[in-house]
Amino acid sequence: MPLPTGWTEAYPNGIATNPDPVNGGIVDERIIDGLWFFVANADGKSGDDFPTRDAALEGLQKHLASIQ
Repeated sequence: MPLPTGWTEAYPNGIATNPDPVNGGIVDERIIDGLWFFVANADGKSGDDFPTRDAALEGLQKHLASIQ
């Protein structure tokens, strides 16, 4: 899945970031087990244990929708 508008990645299929204070955050992969997590810029909340980057991005989008 291509990254949503405003997101960039450090390298293909790697850490993705968006500096937007409302709709942005960080999505990255844990080194120890390869699972993905997000941290939302809007409230600093995180979610983890996602099997893929796409799943973590979707989790972040759902989280942001729930707080707006």
